[in-house]
Amino acid sequence: MSAQNSFYLTSGFGVPEFLNLGVKYEHDEVQFGICVGGMKMSDGESLFSVSSDLYWHFGGDSELTTTLPWYGRMGVVYSRDENDAAIHKYLYLTFRVGRDFNISENFGIQLDGGVGLQLHEREIEKAGSFFSVDIEIPFIPCIGLGLFYRFD
Repeated sequence: MSAQNSFYLTSGFGVPEFLNLGVKYEHDEVQFGICVGGMKMSDGESLFSVSSDLYWHFGGDSELTTTLPWYGRMGVVYSRDENDAAIHKYLYLTFRVGRDFNISENFGIQLDGGVGLQLHEREIEKAGSFFSVDIEIPFIPCIGLGLFYRFD
């Protein structure tokens, strides 16, 4: 087996990325990825995110690929939450540990978890809003479940 250089298409659900689509580039055991996510809630609230992540694969082995299945993931996520009362904008620095579960040489499932540190928060109140709750939470749980397709 030789060094691997691959592109990936990804799709998944996570916090704080929401429903997302992305791409990753892999060189040996390091991957760089970007994704865009969002959701529209039943009450009219809309969620949007853009993220960029660096993955470092370590530990274990896979019968289907040369990429080690365990990884550490560090990233930056911009998140926007809009409802009738306000627009909230957040910037997080995230740290996660996860694992790839390869189903074939090209297709797999990714599962990870960790913590996000809030670097910045901005609230824009909308005209006519009378009630606003401003809760400062410097850390959030980060979780992700996704699918990937590897192009070799």
